[in-house]
Amino acid sequence: MRELQIETGEIYHICNRSIGGEKIFSKSDFAGHFLETLFLVNTTDSRLLNWRREKLHSGILEFKGDRLADIYALVLMPDHFHILAKQLIDGGVAILCQRLCNSFARYYNLTSERKGRLFLGPYRAVHISNDAQAAHIFTYMHGNPLDLIVPEWREGGVKNWEKAEKFLKSYPWSSLGAYTDAKTHNFIKDIINKDFASDYFDKSDDYLLQIKDWSERQNEFGDDLPLLE
Repeated sequence: MRELQIETGEIYHICNRSIGGEKIFSKSDFAGHFLETLFLVNTTDSRLLNWRREKLHSGILEFKGDRLADIYALVLMPDHFHILAKQLIDGGVAILCQRLCNSFARYYNLTSERKGRLFLGPYRAVHISNDAQAAHIFTYMHGNPLDLIVPEWREGGVKNWEKAEKFLKSYPWSSLGAYTDAKTHNFIKDIINKDFASDYFDKSDDYLLQIKDWSERQNEFGDDLPLLE
């Protein structure tokens, strides 16, 4: 997957997992630090990440560079993350993922008194080649937290959608809340470019309805819908 040529102007579903399924985002401090890092590294500004973090906390951060990628959706699961993004400059996705994963791994290892690699690799990516794939990947990613309470949601196995919807709206590590009134971490709202979704959904209620519909119709797409799990 790492050999995929990432083209500028194209959209990709990006994923990375921890080694051995370690629950790297199970604590809010780690998940929040990861999101803060993602916000800070998505720029051509070459100044040190630690300097940008310090300025961010002092409330006077100014970015002088351009964004490496437009990020349309993201979800943190206990042992992995999903990002839907469009590369804006040549090499932008690789730079973004390298900075993000390396910086977070150093922080996680230091804080957890751990040594060695944290992620399975630099990242995995699937090219989103058409509008149908884009809309369905966007919906699939926001449904991912259901794995924590009803893993069979992918095969239409949700028996209580009211409970499922309540869980999704309360999950803070998803960009669903950037598009709806659902709960979300503050950094996610700063990270996400919401222009993308307006091409596929008419109103905020559509996002949750589409997750239910995706679950019920997933088998229709078969191999035509590339997924990173």
